Amino acid sequence: MSPRLSPEGWAVLVKWVSAAALLLGLAYFWWPRGDASLVDADAKRRQERQLEKQIELTKRSLAELEAKINRRVYAMAPDQVGPKALATVEQLAKRCGLALSSFRPQKAVQSEGLEQLGFAANVSGPFPDVVRFIRLLEAEGSRLAVVSAQFNAGDQGIGDVSATVGVVAFAQAPNNGGKGEDRKARLAAGRVVGGGQ
Repeated sequence: MSPRLSPEGWAVLVKWVSAAALLLGLAYFWWPRGDASLVDADAKRRQERQLEKQIELTKRSLAELEAKINRRVYAMAPDQVGPKALATVEQLAKRCGLALSSFRPQKAVQSEGLEQLGFAANVSGPFPDVVRFIRLLEAEGSRLAVVSAQFNAGDQGIGDVSATVGVVAFAQAPNNGGKGEDRKARLAAGRVVGGGQ
């Protein structure tokens, strides 16, 4: 099983990659210049090409990371995410043969231009099916992330459990004001500053 980064971990990684690209650009422009007659023009051109390749690779990496993050973020208003998350949880619970007894929203947290919306889902059924349900919530392509799971012995029989599964969904913060588009425009123009903020 490969280690996965949380959406906040991806945001931190994107910031570090952006900072590295910025530092490379600054180093290139502010590197002390020697006497022009002493500088080997070919070596300088090779160094410029290497820096340009590194910058291009960093831009590509940043674009790939942003695409991965964007696949996990709901592109809708935060108040519309709850019904979508509920529909996903209901569908997966039904697919796993579990009974979904409740789905409650938790306090939303806003950071890094994203709003983290928490939910608590109570499901019951056979233990292996509950574990399968949790894995499906975390699967590639899901926009929900499991943050906690609490198990209790179930009333139905041996092997049955009831579980409270904490999940989070991410949506663009309401006061983001199109920053995602600004970030894409800066990336396309080659001006990646401070992680796109």
